Amino acid sequence: MTYAEFQARWERGAEAEFDAYMRRSGAELVADAQAGRHGEYYQLWRAMAARATLAQAGRVLLDVVRRGSTYLVRYHSAVALLALIGTTEFDPVDLTAGRPGEATRLDTLERLLHERLNFDNAV
Repeated sequence: MTYAEFQARWERGAEAEFDAYMRRSGAELVADAQAGRHGEYYQLWRAMAARATLAQAGRVLLDVVRRGSTYLVRYHSAVALLALIGTTEFDPVDLTAGRPGEATRLDTLERLLHERLNFDNAV
């Protein structure tokens, strides 16, 4: 198989996985993330950003960013969390790749998440 064939196969698989996730509710997607059912093509996180609310998914996503099994799981979870929070203050790589200051950035992100959740609950 050539790289182009591999890439085309991956893209078809990812599109099918995303479409399947998009037919599910945000709560179901969050339950999958909590249970460690992350799919094969990292599309769970993209679908969660589109289908779940910050209140449904924020804490779960943060937990995956902090403790996820692999770099790509943590990275894609961070992308989804940042989208739901609505911030461009952080680069997902700086939250997940073990770079200096990562723990401090994660603590700052957690505070921002709590601020947004408390604001949403106040309105």
